[in-house]
Amino acid sequence: MLRSIKARKGWTARAPDEDFAGAAEEWNKWFDADPSARQGAKMPVRIAGMKVPIAMIAEA
Repeated sequence: MLRSIKARKGWTARAPDEDFAGAAEEWNKWFDADPSARQGAKMPVRIAGMKVPIAMIAEA
């Protein structure tokens, strides 16, 4: 479960602008006590069926 991971930085890419607010809300659900740094980027293209890329750096 993600709550037990000591996340230090997260990155996501989203297509529609509306996803930015939703991503921030979801991030705060998972990392509510001590949220780590995060950044997001808007996908430059829309590809049908493409999933959302996510990267995470965590402390061991």
